[in-house]
Amino acid sequence: MNLQIGQTIGDYEILGELGAGGMGKVFRVRNVISDRLDAMKVLRPDLVADAGMGDRFLREIKVHASMVHPNIAGLHTALRHGDSYLMVMELVEGRSLAAAIQGGPLDPAAGVDAILQVLAALAYAHRHGVIHRDIKPANIIVRNDGVVKVTDFGIARSSAVPRLTATGSLLGSLYYMSPEQIQALPVDRRSDLYSVGVTLYEVLTGRRPFEGANEYEIMRGHLESTPVPPEQLAARIAPELSRAILRALAKDPAQRFQTADEFRAALGPAGPRPAAITQTLRTHLPPPAPQPAATEDDLTAIQAKLLQYLGPIAPRLVAQAASRTASRAALVRDLAGHIPDLREREVFLKACQAHSAQSESGPRPSPLTPVPVETPQPVTWDPHYLEKVKQSLAQHIGPVAGVLVDRTCKRVASRQQLYDVLVTHIPSEKDRAKFLQSVPR
Repeated sequence: MNLQIGQTIGDYEILGELGAGGMGKVFRVRNVISDRLDAMKVLRPDLVADAGMGDRFLREIKVHASMVHPNIAGLHTALRHGDSYLMVMELVEGRSLAAAIQGGPLDPAAGVDAILQVLAALAYAHRHGVIHRDIKPANIIVRNDGVVKVTDFGIARSSAVPRLTATGSLLGSLYYMSPEQIQALPVDRRSDLYSVGVTLYEVLTGRRPFEGANEYEIMRGHLESTPVPPEQLAARIAPELSRAILRALAKDPAQRFQTADEFRAALGPAGPRPAAITQTLRTHLPPPAPQPAATEDDLTAIQAKLLQYLGPIAPRLVAQAASRTASRAALVRDLAGHIPDLREREVFLKACQAHSAQSESGPRPSPLTPVPVETPQPVTWDPHYLEKVKQSLAQHIGPVAGVLVDRTCKRVASRQQLYDVLVTHIPSEKDRAKFLQSVPR
């Protein structure tokens, strides 16, 4: 499913892409009724036709919907769009542990605090018969207030949902897989605890317990090698914390912690410090790059483009949006929501993006007071000319062409603007070129 920024699916407007994985993409969306910002997960377009992947995605929806916990990213709703499903989830504003450790290992108190919250989520999931099977730093998001959210139950197994993966298939991330996963043996909650141990090892030392030049060496490490004790890699790691991590990494599940609560109890003396992870993340990662504010030139260009679609009301809408948005991107998204036609909205967004790319670099004044733009004078259209335009457009989109021409000509100030809007309703690029060549000038 190819979703575009500015597109509306049901009651959700696509605002931007948050990330992508092996199975799907996640978008930032806005509920057009409540204005709440959410995350929307969809299958990758090339996987929609794969019945197995569709079943797995539907299973993820059902598994996720069964869990409500403060350390698990919540599922708000699910909906069908065409031949695919969509998940609308809690938008977690923060950074993954994978991003956090790019600047080096975390302070032990911060790392343990994060893992204690992960284990709280897993204790809840395991009690409800759900095994995550893909715990890793990239699937652990730390909010800006230090609250941890476990995400991505894409390959989770629930006792309430039939297993859909074939015996012998390898699912998950190899660096974090338990020995039993690698051998395609049955897994239980202790497999998740092994992956937590790998994650905590990496978070506190800056390296994974098992590395290799290829997949075979990594798998062999999980199955045969003894990891270097974490306390030998970082002196600030207490011996009891190092021993707890090594116990979680035991090859034999019977030698590991048997429950998430047991693992949490072993880490308790080393934490938690609620503010530790928040402070550590702030020092390890640069602050997000600020979004550029709208400049005087931006406002002039944006108002001129909006006039083509909404007419004389455009300057007032720009003034209102400028008073409640702090960046150019937010201003454009806000205004795009006033354009009812999807294709016209997409043209507006692309035109604003193109203008932004062409703008001069460097600091400039950025007042958010809209610049007066002269409202175009009403155009008196020649009925014979419009009839020819309708006939040309009808060859590509059918009888609806007449309605589109009548509606559009009331909102534009020139023939060129009329063509620019009408051509967006033609799906084929080749047909668009034919239409532009055929219309009278």
